[in-house]
Amino acid sequence: MNDPDAPYQEVSRAIRSWLHEDRHEDASRMAGTVLTRVEATPQRRAGWPARRSPIVNKIIGFGLSAAAAVVALAVGAQLFGSTSNFGSDGEATPTIQPTADASPGFSRFTSAMHGISIDYPSDWEIRPATETWTGNPLSFDSAAADVIFDPALGDRRYVILASQDGRPNPADEQLDQQDLIGQSGVCDPEGGAGGGSLTVDGASAWGQTCAPGISAATSVEVAAVTTDSRRYLILFVASGESQSDHDFDLDAALETVELRPDASRNPDAFLPEGPHVVQDLGAVAGTALITVTIPASGWTPLESYGGLMKGPDEDLPQSALLLWSWPAGTTLTVYGDPCLWASNPHIPATTVDDFAAALAAQPSRDASDPVDVTVSGYVGKHVTLHVPEDVDASFSDCDQTVFASYGEGGGEPTRRHQGPGQIDEFWILDVDGHFVVLNAMYRADTPPELVEEMRNIAESATFELP
Repeated sequence: MNDPDAPYQEVSRAIRSWLHEDRHEDASRMAGTVLTRVEATPQRRAGWPARRSPIVNKIIGFGLSAAAAVVALAVGAQLFGSTSNFGSDGEATPTIQPTADASPGFSRFTSAMHGISIDYPSDWEIRPATETWTGNPLSFDSAAADVIFDPALGDRRYVILASQDGRPNPADEQLDQQDLIGQSGVCDPEGGAGGGSLTVDGASAWGQTCAPGISAATSVEVAAVTTDSRRYLILFVASGESQSDHDFDLDAALETVELRPDASRNPDAFLPEGPHVVQDLGAVAGTALITVTIPASGWTPLESYGGLMKGPDEDLPQSALLLWSWPAGTTLTVYGDPCLWASNPHIPATTVDDFAAALAAQPSRDASDPVDVTVSGYVGKHVTLHVPEDVDASFSDCDQTVFASYGEGGGEPTRRHQGPGQIDEFWILDVDGHFVVLNAMYRADTPPELVEEMRNIAESATFELP
């Protein structure tokens, strides 16, 4: 039996830790030139779990979101300001501790590739890294960097986040950090002004302004941090007038950085763009096989329960898709109250219309009206539901501390929710008598382009009947 609180680092193990352990993995699907179906007696599908327990620094996750680069303010003096005594001998080393939530006007970004979390202005945009950083020069267009930028200025005002494997040089950690800065190609650590040693979330770091390696008309502020297993960079680059006229304060942003060195992702685990057969180890015999089109890099299969995920995994997940099918004749059960689901009436649904209408009628869900939708020629309904923002984060007032949308045949919940503010879009289809439910889940701060990717994936689905 898996321990649901264990700090798994492998995706499949982490996902399995979310699931109820009484499930029976009685059927499997494997994509490839040969598709093997294992026949078994239909039984209840284990549901997406309600939530997980914190593992490290209140951050949970497959990928665990984060591991980062960092630095900030000495008491009474700014890191990226004048050269006055910052980090000089005789001063206490400044310590930066992460903050939990983004301030008003800011959003929080967690890099799936580099494992770094940081707050940024909400009107800026993000281009996530799709490759690991191997030490090559970084730039605004680098695929190895997470780039957070002001869309009005593009490459004239942006932040670079990057990391790489490696232990620091125990003989001269500061030299190692400055070497990391030099590798960026954006900044010459020998020039510039200010800087010194820092402690960031318990890790050693070096921060400074420096002479730019890209243009004399460009200012660069940089921070490097080393942990026992990983090295990280944060660079803020501003050119021309944007050097002095901007709304981004790296000092303040660095106070929001969280260091989680085990959270970086291997791009080799990402699905290739193109067709993907959804593997569902929790499926039962007699269900439709679902194939979707992966539109961009960064998606990871969640084989334990028939899903996909992209970006950092946190509670709430930033973005995940469940792609589920049931045998013909299955009755799904919608709960009359998603919080008091066990103690209120259960509404049986045998048709798409009944199922969508019952979901939309649930109290507190701020549901959209069900609308007609067609996927791969099969008609159905689309509906959007919300978990209330004001519900207790642990669902302590809900039956069995679970907030759930529906179950199967009057049994335990199948779709459990992870916390307040979660948004779910459902595509509910009748595929020749088989219920198919495609469920995109995300948060209010999930990037719109990522939400659109999930919609494109759901609407690309095709089905092979047993």
